[in-house]
Amino acid sequence: MKLTGPELLKRFSRAKSGRSNWEDLWQDIYDLTMPSREGFYETTPGEERTEEIFDETALVALADFISRIQAGTIPSHLMWFRLEPGPEVTDPNERKQLQAELDVVTKFIWEAIVNSNFANEAQEVLTDIAVGWSTLIIDDGIDGKLLSFKCVPQCQTFWDVGGPNREPDGVFRVREKIRIDTIKLIWPDATVSEALKGKLKGNPDATTNLVEANYRDWDDKRTPVYRYQVVAGEDKSLILDNEERGLGARPYVTPRWAVAAGETYGRGPLVSALPAIRTTNLVTEMILENAQMAISGLWQVDDDGTINVDNVEIVPGAVYSRPADSRGLERTDSPSNFNVAEIVLATQQENIRKALFAQNLGPVDQTPRSATEINARMQDLAEQTAGPSGRLKAEWFDKMIQRIVWLFTRAGILEMPQVDGRAVRVIAKSPLARAQKFEEIERIRGFAGDVIGMLGPQAGQLYIDSDDLVTELQQKWEVPQNMVRSEGDREEMMKGMAEAAAGAQAGGLPAQAQIGQ
Repeated sequence: MKLTGPELLKRFSRAKSGRSNWEDLWQDIYDLTMPSREGFYETTPGEERTEEIFDETALVALADFISRIQAGTIPSHLMWFRLEPGPEVTDPNERKQLQAELDVVTKFIWEAIVNSNFANEAQEVLTDIAVGWSTLIIDDGIDGKLLSFKCVPQCQTFWDVGGPNREPDGVFRVREKIRIDTIKLIWPDATVSEALKGKLKGNPDATTNLVEANYRDWDDKRTPVYRYQVVAGEDKSLILDNEERGLGARPYVTPRWAVAAGETYGRGPLVSALPAIRTTNLVTEMILENAQMAISGLWQVDDDGTINVDNVEIVPGAVYSRPADSRGLERTDSPSNFNVAEIVLATQQENIRKALFAQNLGPVDQTPRSATEINARMQDLAEQTAGPSGRLKAEWFDKMIQRIVWLFTRAGILEMPQVDGRAVRVIAKSPLARAQKFEEIERIRGFAGDVIGMLGPQAGQLYIDSDDLVTELQQKWEVPQNMVRSEGDREEMMKGMAEAAAGAQAGGLPAQAQIGQ
């Protein structure tokens, strides 16, 4: 249902109220792990906000988490997705023909992504994902690029649920202090209200607060219909009202790391690690205070009226007089045992690294790890992140590819079926996704090896269908269709080999020698 300006602001108010319950938690995470990012409460640009940080373990582990997840899911040097025919395409020949066409489309989309600013914005998205959720805008590119990506700060976005499944289908973005004379530049199709025009006449530098909204219109449940509206806070007037149809028509992509039942926003690894982060900062602060006490010392003196403690400075070479009957200044040692603090600190730091998957391969001065161990650790990381990786694929990668195909189709660049999971689906090809498939490949290899090893090579030919085996391995290894010979080519080669063998036998030569000649 299309909303009016007041109705849109009312729904925005509901979304804003629902997010307020989380802001204290998220701000604590920002203060302890990302103090330089724009927070949920008003701050001064350039303000130093590191006074609560005494231990940098979380900051370093967060950087490792972002790099590791980016390298494992969307590496910039490796094609991390592939378009394949969906289950609706059942004919084998049709699937092979469609796969060859989709491989060309996949490469084209991949090159468009690589030549865009996706890698930079993906890092920002993963930083937000560490908190639990992120908002990414995908639109037509500028300056000769086909695509443009923009990660919206978390403090500017508000989500609302709707539809039959009560999933996040409404995204609101606050745009504060937008110059009125730039509205037409940002949105060329916008209609500036008379109230805003009047405000602009009195002050050429006048600004206003705007709310962007993108939500699904559920009046049509078969065809996705998305409305993009912009409302001015001054007079609650709609200055922009657009409607787009189809999968991928929504410019906002809203991935989440993990979601508890009944919640709208996601929960990231930093939420789980927050108690350990607080503990490490508290223990480190206490250790530093104890170190300061150990350096400067704690002193006591008899209150005999002869020493003014306000004038006492503990500096090298200082000489203080004292009465013969007094002990003067005496150092007091702290009874605290900070060996226990070191143990607690090391344990909590390790918990933080585990929560952020930031455990390294050990010191560089030791024996290098073998390739087998590294692959095993990669597979272990894939198993640990299996749930979140699946959600990221469904809510980020699939939606992003759908959006890109929709943009290219609208621009007339591509003509292809919708990426809806039935006719065409998105398959992950990232290192983590491949690591999850290694176990399936090992099972196939183990079965074939046992059959041949226990029953002999002839039993392998008898029981194992080589064509189906190669097809299955091709799918598991995600080998392009053009690198595997077609069935017709294989039949011609087999026929030629049979004829060569027959000619060799007729000429009295071994078949291999005849083929070599």
